[in-house]
Amino acid sequence: MSIPNESVPLPQGTGARPPRVTLPVTNPYTGEVDYQITPPTEQELTELSGSLRTAQVKWAAAPL
Repeated sequence: MSIPNESVPLPQGTGARPPRVTLPVTNPYTGEVDYQITPPTEQELTELSGSLRTAQVKWAAAPL
């Protein structure tokens, strides 16, 4: 399975957002699509990464 690497251009001057793209997840055993995922936006990924970096400090300090 290949992940589409397409860029959707934004309409000029409207501030509109491109539609969210879903990616099919194919079961390698059956070849059928089991479900679809919607990847996070760049902003969502940035926010999530920042919160995980902050939490990592606490995780590293926690005893086993």
